[in-house]
Amino acid sequence: MSKNIAMLFIGLGVLAIIAFVAIVVASLGPKGPSQKEIAEASKPVTLTYWRVFDGDASIRQIITVYQRLHPNVKIDYRKLRFEEYEREIVNALAEDRGPDIFSIHNTWVDRYLTKIEPMPPEVAVASFVEKGTIQKKTEAVLDVKKGTNPREVREKFIDVVASDVLRSMEGQERVMGLPYFVDVLALFYNKDSFNNAGIGAPPRNWEEFRTMAGSEYLTQLNDQTGEIVSSAAAIGGSGNIQRAPDILATLMMQNGAQMTDGSMITFDKVPRSLADSSVHPSVNALTFYTDFASPATDLYTWREDFSDSFEVFQQGLTAMMFGYSYHAQTLRDLQPRLRYGIVPVPQLNPSQQAVSANYWIETVSKKTKSKDYAWDFIMFATAAEQAKLFLAETKKPTALRELIEEQKQQDIMYPFASQLLVAKNWFHGKNAEVMEAQFYALIAEALQLRGGSPEEQRQKFRELLAKTRQIIQEGY
Repeated sequence: MSKNIAMLFIGLGVLAIIAFVAIVVASLGPKGPSQKEIAEASKPVTLTYWRVFDGDASIRQIITVYQRLHPNVKIDYRKLRFEEYEREIVNALAEDRGPDIFSIHNTWVDRYLTKIEPMPPEVAVASFVEKGTIQKKTEAVLDVKKGTNPREVREKFIDVVASDVLRSMEGQERVMGLPYFVDVLALFYNKDSFNNAGIGAPPRNWEEFRTMAGSEYLTQLNDQTGEIVSSAAAIGGSGNIQRAPDILATLMMQNGAQMTDGSMITFDKVPRSLADSSVHPSVNALTFYTDFASPATDLYTWREDFSDSFEVFQQGLTAMMFGYSYHAQTLRDLQPRLRYGIVPVPQLNPSQQAVSANYWIETVSKKTKSKDYAWDFIMFATAAEQAKLFLAETKKPTALRELIEEQKQQDIMYPFASQLLVAKNWFHGKNAEVMEAQFYALIAEALQLRGGSPEEQRQKFRELLAKTRQIIQEGY
């Protein structure tokens, strides 16, 4: 009997020790958020959000859904005209009246680096839940979420996004913004022009493009003067070709040019990777591009006194032009009866595909007082479920890998979505305007330098590319 009692006391003692240890461990472990932390996170928050261009309806819809989930948050959304946008952003941030969230072009990231609050490792925001069965009441709950990290950017978004939004800061790679979409160049062609010329399909590569652009059936001449009245393709010119720098950069990258090496611009060099050093990728690209606007060549099809390439295409006076998805939307609005098709940009080498990317990134101001909510909204808005709303309204190509196949099933999106995995942006400097101006000047001067022996022309182009690189590098 005494033995049983002794065993009972021993058992009770062990249980007491276990209970004590459990209490101590619990007291040392991670604690839930305090009431003070919850109260702080659930205070009313007003975020100002500035953007440009399209997507108004879907952005407002995304904002409404977010505010429903976070009733303590109010987002004041404002769309500005592109002509005034950057001036307003710079002035507002300098005067401490700037937006919490704003859009920047994918070539502006380094220019705004000191003005951006990078994505934090985690964000703490309040969510509100309904409790009780008879007497229901809403209580605030602190929701601590992981911020999107560089690895997740690479996994979820296409490659060009990672190269544009990830930057090294104090030895750590940080996320500077996230996009709703990524636009890429495509080839637009006039179906009636092709039918009348007896050409059944648009070009699949640059050799076919060259053959078609040089065709006397697509280039129409004035019988008396011999001047071109209808062009085969809007390519080769400078100021009258929309996005000419993007077209030329695409050709350079497809030819194998190494556009940059770290912080150094190198498109005027022959890459070490090329075994045949006589091959100069950028010289080849510049020669090919300007062939179509040089009267001395058999490919001459674009006059320097033509009006803007987009205007010429919508008037039916050129059979082909290069443009982005926003050009397609504008064509649908301005020329609903124009019969045209869109296909991917021709490629030079299947193992070295490239196409220029052009898009906007949503980011957070360093001066915001609500960085957790600002970044939480961007993560929410650019996730697949919400991004689909934006993409459906704007007819823009996705930035998310998981939505590419879905867009490729849509006739209107296929030409763009099918190129997203080879989209590239080479410029990561601080002055994209200087770069664009110098590329336009490069083309214009190259057209003036056409002539002489092939070697003389190549040498002139090498020197011209070196001069262009030097000027862009100074502002890089």
